[in-house]
Amino acid sequence: MNLSEMSAKTCECGCGQEVNKGSRFILGHLKGKNNPNFKGGLPHCKDCGKLISYNAIFCASCFRKSKNNPMYGKTHTSEARAKIRESRKKYTGENHPLYGKHPSKETLEKKSRALKGKHLSPATEFKEGDCVGNKNPHYKDGRCSKQYYCKDCGKKIHYITALYGDGFCMSCTCKGERSPHWKGGISNAPYTFNFNDELKELIRKRDNYKCQICNCPEIENIQKLSIHHIDYNKSNPSPDNLIALCKSCHSKTNFNPEYWVKLFKEKINEFCTNGV
Repeated sequence: MNLSEMSAKTCECGCGQEVNKGSRFILGHLKGKNNPNFKGGLPHCKDCGKLISYNAIFCASCFRKSKNNPMYGKTHTSEARAKIRESRKKYTGENHPLYGKHPSKETLEKKSRALKGKHLSPATEFKEGDCVGNKNPHYKDGRCSKQYYCKDCGKKIHYITALYGDGFCMSCTCKGERSPHWKGGISNAPYTFNFNDELKELIRKRDNYKCQICNCPEIENIQKLSIHHIDYNKSNPSPDNLIALCKSCHSKTNFNPEYWVKLFKEKINEFCTNGV
C-alpha cells in the first residue's frame, strides 16, 4: 500500500468509497436511511434533536458548539483583549449616548398600548381560538369594543391612525389647511367661498329656472343655468348682484357691459317689488 492510499479518506456513511479532500461524505449518501440520524423519514440534529436537512448532521446552533466551533480551544491575545476593553469604554457610563436620559411619559404610554394584550410568557399566552368571536370577553354583537372615527367627517378609521396619526381619514387628511398644496385659501379665486352650489341653486329657483334674457327654461338646456355677476365683480356674492342666464346669453354679457348692468338691475328691482 502506497502513501496516497494510506492518506485517502473514505465516506463516513460506511460505503467505503473515497471522498474528495476536505469532505466527509459523498453527495447524496446522507439522504434518507443513509443518514445516521434518520428517524422515521426526518433527519434530526445529533446533539439537540431538532429537524435538519438531509445533508447535515448538526443544526445551525449546535454546529458552533464546543468542539464543532472553529474557535474551540483558541483564545484572544493580550493585545486583542486590550483593544476590546478600550472599545467598550467608549459606550459605558457617561460616554454612553443614552446616559442620564429617560423615556418620556408619551413614549411609555405608546409602549404600554403596543404591548397591551401581548404575553411574553408561553404560560400566560392565549391559545389559538380561545378569544375569538363569542369567547372574547369584549365581544359585543360582532362589533369591536372600541371604534375610532375621523375628527372631520366622522368616518371609521384604523386604530393606528387614531392613536398614532392625525385622526383624519384619507380624504380629510388632504383637505383645507392640512393639504400640502394649501396656499391660504385661494383655490376659488377670484370667486369667494360663499359663491357655492347652494347659493347658485337659490338664484335659479328665484328666477324660476329660466334665462332672464331669452326666457329659455333650464330643462331645454343641456346643462344648468349659469349664474352671472351683474356688476362684474366676482368677489361680490350678494343675491341682488346675481342672475341666472343660459350659456349662450351668458357669453353675450362679455360685450357692452354697461347695457347689461342697467338691464339686469331693472330685473332685480322687479323681483324686489313683486316680493320674489
